[in-house]
Amino acid sequence: MDVKDYFQSYKDYFWEWKTDQDVPDETGYNENNLISIPNVGAVVYRIFLIEILKEFQLIGLPPLSPFLLVLYATNDGYLDLKSIKTELRKNPLVINEHIKHSINPAFQFLETVKSLPNNYKKRRNRILLLQTIFNNESDAVSQKQSEYIINGYLRSPQKINDSARKKDLNVAIFSQDLRILASLNNKFPTTESIIKAMKNDVEIPELEDEVVQEETTVETDKDFIQELIEEPKTFQVGSLIKRIWSGLKIPMRHLSPGEQPIGGISDMTNKGDFNRMLLSEFANDDEIFMNRVANNEALYIQREIPPEENIFERIILIDTSLKNWGTPKVLAFASAIAVIKHPKAHSECKVFALGKVNVPISLDTVEEVVEDLNQVSPVLEVSYALEKFFSEEHKEKDLEVFFITNQENLTNQNLQKVIHENRDRLKFLVTTSSDGELNFYKHHKGTRKHIQKIVLPLKELWANPPRRKKMVENNN
Repeated sequence: MDVKDYFQSYKDYFWEWKTDQDVPDETGYNENNLISIPNVGAVVYRIFLIEILKEFQLIGLPPLSPFLLVLYATNDGYLDLKSIKTELRKNPLVINEHIKHSINPAFQFLETVKSLPNNYKKRRNRILLLQTIFNNESDAVSQKQSEYIINGYLRSPQKINDSARKKDLNVAIFSQDLRILASLNNKFPTTESIIKAMKNDVEIPELEDEVVQEETTVETDKDFIQELIEEPKTFQVGSLIKRIWSGLKIPMRHLSPGEQPIGGISDMTNKGDFNRMLLSEFANDDEIFMNRVANNEALYIQREIPPEENIFERIILIDTSLKNWGTPKVLAFASAIAVIKHPKAHSECKVFALGKVNVPISLDTVEEVVEDLNQVSPVLEVSYALEKFFSEEHKEKDLEVFFITNQENLTNQNLQKVIHENRDRLKFLVTTSSDGELNFYKHHKGTRKHIQKIVLPLKELWANPPRRKKMVENNN
């Protein structure tokens, strides 16, 4: 088995290789950098997949397709296992008895993994979880072959291009992938059995949910988001923001550097000058050292790249028409603030309220949020205002435009027409609903792609509103 065979994709199967041009790869090969599930969403970026698979070299690489499903089940945010299962059942090969009877136990196991507490699915615990699940897997790639595949990819990542050319799916492959998951369901029938297996190897640290808070933006000990939560008029907006952060997967950076200070070490690579080679490489004997250098296996320090000027400016357009009133409007403002105040957001951002006209607004203080929430336009839909925005000349910087509206508004023909005509300039479309569902769409090369769904438990998040300040003051 080689690189092509291990990463091979198949026609009419649940996953495929895709290209996300917004995420460049450090290898220089930017094609096929994402594994995605059609009509569902992203599973994993290639660069992250390789880093995970490196952790399996000593125990053997897991079979890729079952591994991708388990990896998807450990992702944050909304997971649509039901749709994957439905699509698999539509495959003509399901008439085979072995395949038909393996689907339910296979997805029962995925639901078990999905149900694990979050601290078992984060950071190093996530790696340990995956290693525990696929340890001693009879269909795993041998240790020698695993090293050959990983090194082969590191030498020539372009080999993925061959894997991305889909081959015909056959009964043997389909049956084996489902059989592996079904057998894991027998091995780990409950979340407790998985946790027990993990703890037999190492103690599991109890991690908090990985939600980073934005730095304080006003002169007070409380951060801006907390102030929104404590103000009765903005409580509903503020209480949604961190939950949106935890699931938000749109790109947040436009700067080239990593997170280390300039001049530091950002990564290791298998290419470089001898003065950047790790000292540990020189500890090998001469024959091993020369072989590692000749085969591009030696490791080199990769220095931090100085930051480039941020050439992008984000513009968020919020629909304030009558049909976007109430809960959808609360979700719209929460989504806008989540994008603007995200800890990793470094691009400039302007916000406009769209109604009869386009009104620039600011969402930097609680008072401004209260004032802007009260804005409502008498128009039923904002196609005219949206068209006017795109007809104006924007010379400042390259624009990345978000348009946030109610899902029901997309049925309006005038609005559909304006969105379609400007799809090359409208980067992201975000839709809200009265039941707490957010959908994120991305326009790329003239087509609209659904990239994410976030379902917010509104009753839970809004269960404990703050007491009105006047009542508190009177009691004092």
